[in-house]
Amino acid sequence: MDSSFIVGVVSIAVVLGIGISSNYLIKKQFESYKDQHHEQIQSSEEMHEEEIISDEDQHREQLRLSEEQHQVQGLLDAFRILDSREHRESRRRVYQLYHKYTENNNKHVEIFKGPEVEDVRADFDIMGKLVRTSNIHKEDFLDEYGALAYRCWKCLKDHIEHERTYRNFKPFMTHFEWLANEAYNYWKDKGYDLAKTSLYNPGEPDKKLDFQ
Repeated sequence: MDSSFIVGVVSIAVVLGIGISSNYLIKKQFESYKDQHHEQIQSSEEMHEEEIISDEDQHREQLRLSEEQHQVQGLLDAFRILDSREHRESRRRVYQLYHKYTENNNKHVEIFKGPEVEDVRADFDIMGKLVRTSNIHKEDFLDEYGALAYRCWKCLKDHIEHERTYRNFKPFMTHFEWLANEAYNYWKDKGYDLAKTSLYNPGEPDKKLDFQ
C-alpha cells in the first residue's frame, strides 16, 4: 500500500480527532462559563434579597422602637395629668359625691355636677381613647391606673348614663367605659376583683363602700 496514502489517512484522522476534541472542549468550556454566570447572577440576586430583608428588618425595628418611645411618652403625659394636685382633688370630690349619692339610695343623680366631675370623666375618656389607639401602652397604663379608672367609672356610671339619655347621644364617654371594663378584666386575670375593693370617703375615712 502506498505509504503516502497511509500517512494521509492518519493525518486526516488526527485532524478530525483534534477537531472533535476542540469542539467538545469549547462546548464544555462554554457550558462551564454559562453555569458560572448563572451562579454569579443567582448569588447577586440572593445578596440583593438579603440586603432588602436586612433593610426591612432594620426599618421594622426602628418603627418598633419609635412606637415604644411614643407610648412611654404617652404614659408619662398621663402620669403628669392624673397625678397633678388639681386632678387628685377632682377625684376626691367625685368620691365624696358618690358617698352622698349612695346614702340617698342612688337617687338624685343630678348631684354629680361641677368642674371636678367634668374633669374626671374627660380625663379618663381621653386616656381611654389614647390607650385604645395604642398611643399609650395598654398594659402599662392598666397596671398603673386601671384600678383608678375603674373606681371613677363606677362612681360616675349612673351620672354618665343619665347624660347619654339627656343628650340623646349614646357614644358619650364610651372610651371611659371601655377603659374601665379593660381595667376590670386586666386585674381579674391577675386574681383581683376590683368590684370587691373598698372606696373610702375622703371626708370621713371611717366610712367605706364597695361596688357590688
